[in-house]
Amino acid sequence: MRTDNALFPLAIEQIGLAVIGLIGWTGVHLAERTPAKWRLRRAGTKLKALENLVRRLIMLIALKLDVAPSEGCNVSKVQEQDAGSQASETYENIEQAVFPKTRRVSLSLLPPLMDFSERPDFSGFQRTRVPVYIAVRRFSRRIVALQRVLDAPEAHAKRLARRLYDLRQ
Repeated sequence: MRTDNALFPLAIEQIGLAVIGLIGWTGVHLAERTPAKWRLRRAGTKLKALENLVRRLIMLIALKLDVAPSEGCNVSKVQEQDAGSQASETYENIEQAVFPKTRRVSLSLLPPLMDFSERPDFSGFQRTRVPVYIAVRRFSRRIVALQRVLDAPEAHAKRLARRLYDLRQ
């Protein structure tokens, strides 16, 4: 597969036009009328496909970028400082492995463990329907987020390229 640099702006422009078409088709830009739920659902699936395309496109742009550490940060000095602080804590003839920092996942929002020895009571749960105005609000927030990415894809690609560079190190 051949990826030309001229393909990226054209693809971003076409995705932007498709998003504008979704806005017009659903009518979420009109404050006085709310679209039908079926129209929002169908537009949501189309928007999900466009979001996936944008993610893949930004990944392609990021893979094409050649990102090195920024010049403002002197990596060798930082590594020497880290090595000096670790050398005082280690024993002789032993190397200390330095692992990259990982993000800790907070599990405090998970519900407590339940004892399923007896059958749980789900009678208190009811299937709630989302009102249309909340669905419209969620849909419009997704569109705004996608428009922000489409307005500055280079910045998002640079951020992703730096993240990929850090993962390689």
